[in-house]
Amino acid sequence: MTSEQNLIQQITRVIENNQLENQSFLEELAAQYSELCTGVNARLSRCSEYLQKGLLSEAVYEAQVTPDLLELAELVQFEQAGKWRVICDDLELTKAPLLHVEALEQLRRACVKEKELQPLLREFRSLIYQGLQHQAIGVLRKIREADPENDNWKANLQTYEEAELPQWLDKAQIALESKDLPVLREVYAELTHPWRVVPAPREALERMQRALLSEKAANLLLEAENMLSRLSENQSAKQTETVRQLLIEASKMEIEDAFYRRPDNWDEQIASARTWLEKAEREARLQAAFEQELQQIRDLLAKRDLSEDDLYHSWRHVQNFGRPLPEALQQSVEDRLTMLQEKRLRHYRRRAWSLTACIALLLLIAGWGIYTLAQQRQLTRIIGELEQDLHNARFTEMKLKLENLQRFKPQVFQKNEVQNLAGKLETAFSEEGERAHLAEQFLSGLEEIRRRGYQRSNDEIQAYLARADLLILTEQEKAVIAEWKTGWEVWQAGKRRESNVVLQRICNQFRSAKNSLHRENVADFELEEKKLQELRLAFQAAMPHVSRAEDLFKEDFQQCQVLLEDWQQDLQQRRQQKAEQDRLDQQKKQQLANLTRELFQALPNLQQYRRQLEQLRNFHDGRMPVEFAAALDNLEQQSKALVLRNFSMRSFPCTPQQEKELRSFMAADGGALGSVWEADLRYCLAYLDKHRQVSSKVRTLASNQQHMFQVYVVDIRRKDATEWHRLYFPALPNSREEKDKEGNPYTLYWGNLYHAESDNEEPHEIHTSKLFPDGLNTMQYDVRVGRRAQDCLSNQGKFLMNFILNAQNQSEIDIFILETLQNLREPAPDMDLIPRTWLQKRLLNFLADHYGEEIPESLNWAASINQLNTDVPWMNPRHPKVLAVAEAIRQAGSLYPDLQPIRLRLKFNRELLARALSRRVQCVGAIHLDDNGNPAPFLCRLTRGELWVLSTPSLYSPARWQILSLDGKTMQPEILHNTFQGQLIFAPQASTFAKLPLPDDRTGLRKPHAWPVNDNTLGF
Repeated sequence: MTSEQNLIQQITRVIENNQLENQSFLEELAAQYSELCTGVNARLSRCSEYLQKGLLSEAVYEAQVTPDLLELAELVQFEQAGKWRVICDDLELTKAPLLHVEALEQLRRACVKEKELQPLLREFRSLIYQGLQHQAIGVLRKIREADPENDNWKANLQTYEEAELPQWLDKAQIALESKDLPVLREVYAELTHPWRVVPAPREALERMQRALLSEKAANLLLEAENMLSRLSENQSAKQTETVRQLLIEASKMEIEDAFYRRPDNWDEQIASARTWLEKAEREARLQAAFEQELQQIRDLLAKRDLSEDDLYHSWRHVQNFGRPLPEALQQSVEDRLTMLQEKRLRHYRRRAWSLTACIALLLLIAGWGIYTLAQQRQLTRIIGELEQDLHNARFTEMKLKLENLQRFKPQVFQKNEVQNLAGKLETAFSEEGERAHLAEQFLSGLEEIRRRGYQRSNDEIQAYLARADLLILTEQEKAVIAEWKTGWEVWQAGKRRESNVVLQRICNQFRSAKNSLHRENVADFELEEKKLQELRLAFQAAMPHVSRAEDLFKEDFQQCQVLLEDWQQDLQQRRQQKAEQDRLDQQKKQQLANLTRELFQALPNLQQYRRQLEQLRNFHDGRMPVEFAAALDNLEQQSKALVLRNFSMRSFPCTPQQEKELRSFMAADGGALGSVWEADLRYCLAYLDKHRQVSSKVRTLASNQQHMFQVYVVDIRRKDATEWHRLYFPALPNSREEKDKEGNPYTLYWGNLYHAESDNEEPHEIHTSKLFPDGLNTMQYDVRVGRRAQDCLSNQGKFLMNFILNAQNQSEIDIFILETLQNLREPAPDMDLIPRTWLQKRLLNFLADHYGEEIPESLNWAASINQLNTDVPWMNPRHPKVLAVAEAIRQAGSLYPDLQPIRLRLKFNRELLARALSRRVQCVGAIHLDDNGNPAPFLCRLTRGELWVLSTPSLYSPARWQILSLDGKTMQPEILHNTFQGQLIFAPQASTFAKLPLPDDRTGLRKPHAWPVNDNTLGF
């Protein structure tokens, strides 16, 4: 019974017997069960990692290492595991972690899959041992098809296929020359296998494909000739459907790659057959359409309400087909058309008689209406003439017309309208005397107005003329009034022209004066005021002409008056604005001087410095002055230079607290992103992250090739001999105390050990009972064996285990590996040559895999040592392979150079990096322009050491430190010349360090990014 089974049995017994009183015993059980579950989860995680990488065999091997992982997982999931967890919760015992169920299920499926692959793997190994490489490739392809995610199968296939490819190509060449088609098919199937990894040359595949197609091409040629003869026969027999099927088969045949040999005139005959088929199908469609049209005509003839047009057009459409028509149908159609035409003519005659009668009736009604309308129009015209004569006071003519009407048209004279006009004529004759007196008075008044020079106003004259509408005037009197109006209008026109000229002259004078001021852009307010006074007097003098001028000139004059007033107001406003602007300019000038002075006084408070710069930008309406634009644009990056002002570390790698600070600096709100420190901080954090990853991977050095290090050593010597012999065990041998027949105590050892019968045999496991018939005991042998398992481990195993344990406490694993390799560089008397070389190989490959960027030389060292095969039966020192490898190692000499210079280089670079990040830079001032416009330092803090500036050579270049002054007083002109106004000046608080010894070999030494670019004190 194993210790794990014993533990589970004890837990089960406690639960079944309810033995919960012994707290210490329960705590020990809980701790052991928790440790067991943790170990199972760790192994499950390793197996899961292997499976994720496609390493199925490695995962199954890890699971099958004693104790078996699946059996162990089944054991910890015992029936009463749930109750035990409840007990642990209730008694506050150590609670075991839950198993990774998903990883366990994944591992079980992998084991099943591996079990399925076992027959194929055994067959593959057997074929390889027998030297049947070609058959082994077929089996390996089946394995890859069953396990496609494992890249090892692909790599193995590539190796074997690359070795066999020249043979297959030679075989293909021979088959092509001898035209051996079966062999060619075999080669072509091999080179085009779907699971093949190494592709064959395209040209060779094409040649084989053409050769394989040649046989099929001959068969297709015979089939094509037969098809052409069948096409000809079916065309003659007018078998349309058969011809169509043959053409379909011909199209399929043309697609074949092997159909490159064709009968003569193949294309012409196929095209001719297609043309014949199209013509036959078209003829069939026409005949079907013709029959359909005939049937439609028969349907039309069967209808009782048939239309003549429908029948005529349908019949004409059928005749257009140009085909013979049935006589019976033709006769029926003609008879039906004749009958329909006669019916249509009778209908037209009845409509013509009805239309003639209606037209005669309408003509009679229209004649009577025209006569009545003429009589009415004549009466209206007579009444209109009489009313016009009455209105114009032509009473005599009106009386004569009324007498003629009474004599020649008594019916018109008797109309009421005419009788009313006759009565008005009598009344007018009685009023004629009074009218003549009023008209004479009116005309005398008009003459008096003209004689006095039209001194009345226009409104008075118009009111007087309006009285004429109230009088009854004769034509002669109206003519006199019209003549008077004409004279008055002529007089008005003359006066109007005179006023127009005056107003136009004033307006032109105004515009000319205004335009001259605008054109000359004169800012003399006194001159402008003088011109305004002159124009105002001119406008006042022209006011009497306004009432007589035309509306156009009047409106222009009034508009100019408005503009004159606007001009006066604008002048006053501009005078006020000018005074206000002068005051503001003086005030702004004073404010700008104050802002510039306060800007530099805000230092070293960068927040206040930013606010002052923003105030300066706002002062210029959002447009930053050119001399300060660069200061505001670069302030964000310049400010980030202070993020490490309170940070310091004595060396790198740093302490956990300092690492926490570094990570906080690189957080989203840490302030170091985009700063001059970012590159070095990223390098530090990347190294620390890699350190954690490598620390977790160091254990993988002992994850495979256990036969090289997990070997236990026991030395024995016969009691009657002097020479000691070394035995190698895969596990520590078991032992027990025994007594011989005489009662003397002795120790008996038993177990499996590695043994080789001859020098040419590889060691294999064998039980001690087969080598020592009486057993390995202390009666016959002196036995040297350690008291503990680790004491019995082989020297290379002890070395590797010590390295793994000590690596967990190292802060610089790369330097620790270099120191370990340095110790292995010289031969060790207590370690065999091949195991020592094996250790060097594993450590060099581990170093190259994880620290190839920091130590690029390790890549060449690893490539060189990998050429030595250390996977040999080293436990048999006389084996030919062991002797050959040992000789190759001796001839190779030193596998890598002295590593001390590289270790010093790494130490130097990291010390330099720690110093670069520990300068505690602070802001001590800024660059300003002196009285001559040249850049000069403005220092807000006194400093005696170096002064730095942060410069950016271009838009896409990172910022770098430059030393502006070495002593805080004398500036370096080439650096000062490239600064800009407002650029911050920094000073490192930690400017003095102990002198750092420079390694003799300066290869690989580098300055940190945050080291000043013009600092030449390092000497490289």
